[in-house]
Amino acid sequence: MRMRDLAIAASLPRTTIHHYLREGLLPEPDRTAANAATYGPEHLDRLMLLKALRGPELGPLSVSEIRQVLPWIDEGLSPAEAVGLAALQRRGLAAMGKTDGSLTAPEQTLGLREVARRLDREPRELRQLLEAGIIDPSSRSGSGGLDAADVAAADSCLRLVDFGIEARHLEPLVELTKEMRNYEGVLEELVCGSRSDDEVGAVRKELRTAFRELHLYLLSRPVG
Repeated sequence: MRMRDLAIAASLPRTTIHHYLREGLLPEPDRTAANAATYGPEHLDRLMLLKALRGPELGPLSVSEIRQVLPWIDEGLSPAEAVGLAALQRRGLAAMGKTDGSLTAPEQTLGLREVARRLDREPRELRQLLEAGIIDPSSRSGSGGLDAADVAAADSCLRLVDFGIEARHLEPLVELTKEMRNYEGVLEELVCGSRSDDEVGAVRKELRTAFRELHLYLLSRPVG
């Protein structure tokens, strides 16, 4: 489709679409001539996502915040999960005393003792969370240091500790999460086993998005 058709389908002005293109939030179109381009369904899907992230449904997020969450969504996180992770990292950054908004740089990790100092906690309290597998810095940064999300999660866990919930009491939640992911992995392999190599990547992404959306629903459903 042409730009005019894309703008109508997305209910967005052309200037907004051009702005997203300049900011790198939209994939490049197929340039058919110097001043002509065609757009596919992927462009419309991305524009609808951007509308949700810019509006009250999931945001409103700034362009820099959207640039942060898009890679996570492309990796399989649902939009709501990606926005939630970004918020978690911002809270962690505040605890780390960082305000530049660059949340993914490798240097933005801290050692356990420094995190404990900034959270006004004892290092042993954080060490208990690490030993219980509740906080796992290697899962994202690979550096062994604690990033902004680790710090925010640790802060939340330590508030639970203040209410008398010890780290060992949280270990079953970690184990249940592992079992759930393992089971979803089995289902994923059953589905992907009959797919062609060209299909597998897209199918895995769709499955993981659906599973995570189900997680959000189940967690929000009243227990009864």
